[in-house]
Amino acid sequence: MTLAPPPRCDRLQPLSQGPLTRYTLFGRRTGLRVSEYALGTAYFGTGWGAGAEPDETRRILDRSAEAGGTFLDSADGYQFGESDHLGGRHTGPADR
Repeated sequence: MTLAPPPRCDRLQPLSQGPLTRYTLFGRRTGLRVSEYALGTAYFGTGWGAGAEPDETRRILDRSAEAGGTFLDSADGYQFGESDHLGGRHTGPADR
């Protein structure tokens, strides 16, 4: 099976008008567009003794979304899992 090359991302319409509105395709076959810059979430939560409280996490995620950000760098080990929990709670279907 031969796959057609993906469309050029610079021709895709931005999802937002913010500064993070340059998108690229995530993988070769997913069809998902993500912002070229990812928001790191390692310090969302305070499980390691330092980091952003839930209200601050929400403000950071909201600001990233307003700017056009669609790509989060997350791992279940960040803040002993608290980072994933907060990110999921603030970006779930009820919010967006």
